[in-house]
Amino acid sequence: MRRPPPKHRLPLLLTCLLPCLGACSGVRTDATPGANLAAATTYAWMIPPPAGAAVRRVADDLLRHRLEAAVEGRLAARGMRKVARDSADVLVHAGLSVTAKVQHNDPYFSLYIAEKYEEGAVIVELYRRSTEQRVWRGEVRDRLRTIGRTTGGMSNRLQAVDEERVWRLEDMVKAILARLPAIEQRPASRL
Repeated sequence: MRRPPPKHRLPLLLTCLLPCLGACSGVRTDATPGANLAAATTYAWMIPPPAGAAVRRVADDLLRHRLEAAVEGRLAARGMRKVARDSADVLVHAGLSVTAKVQHNDPYFSLYIAEKYEEGAVIVELYRRSTEQRVWRGEVRDRLRTIGRTTGGMSNRLQAVDEERVWRLEDMVKAILARLPAIEQRPASRL
């Protein structure tokens, strides 16, 4: 008779997988019904960003270049080529936003009863070149840094925390563009 595996292996496995699960929050996507994104094989950047874009163009040049490089790298890995705007199947817009949020913790199980933190969002949008109508949008959010904490007690004033803002752009863009439909291998009609 075979003995069942020890019960202590499951918690060990879950402990090993936990860091992988917490990198980014869930990816949200939205697509225009009937848009054949699998037929899109070429792209160009949409400059300036469209009037209805969820976020504006990134003002920080270094951060914008890192974001654009991450998007271009993931699109190239999917088999899409960057071309001139006039011959592109889709136009790409990517942006970032930062929001301050407060997390309230249980005082019995946490050293800090409240933490103020910054949450960053990466948004990638694809537009039909001919009409400049958005056909696909992907968004992912991640905690960038803690900016204040309070331990409670007599004072509930937040104490400033000096943490560097950390953007995990490669991971965030990879998570978003993994939701994009696969490119068709056969020649297809334009988008």
